[in-house]
Amino acid sequence: MLSNEDRRLIRELRQAGVLKDIENHLLDQRSGTVLVTCADADRFPDIFHHQEKMQSEQRTSSRIHTLSWHGGAIACAPCSPVNKVKSADRVFFGQIIDARCEVKTDIPAIALYAHAPCGAAALHHIDLVTVIGLQMRVKQKVKSRLRDYPAAIAPFFHVDYGTSQRTYFLCRTKWEAWADDHGIKIVC
Repeated sequence: MLSNEDRRLIRELRQAGVLKDIENHLLDQRSGTVLVTCADADRFPDIFHHQEKMQSEQRTSSRIHTLSWHGGAIACAPCSPVNKVKSADRVFFGQIIDARCEVKTDIPAIALYAHAPCGAAALHHIDLVTVIGLQMRVKQKVKSRLRDYPAAIAPFFHVDYGTSQRTYFLCRTKWEAWADDHGIKIVC
């Protein structure tokens, strides 16, 4: 369940333009999507359905190459506390690269998901700001590694409000400005 502080922070991030309503046409999913998400049993169905719905405006049938594990995209950050094994981030990161470069070379869209509340984050005492910071770090890492392969990498943030669930686009430039204004640095 979202804490009152998390609800307040999500409102603030929406007002600052960090969490934006999704405009389906901005992510080209005509060839499909590599979906990197948490395996959370209570949120995964809504995340997957949302991804299918986004694709329905661009394709006649969904084509989603799903990579799902505890912690989702944040598990790909080298300094992520959700990884119990030191090199786990490299395994997860490698799966993303393989899915784009070796297995499904014709799927250039990568959707990186984090969500709140997140059991993996709670277990390791990771606050919402750090979750988003880790997710943005992963986006930079994937983008850097795929510099020779055309890829659209879109970070999404899924929120379970208790009575409803909603997915937002996570705007990198607005995040960086907000984090800078608040003295937040996620280094890893």
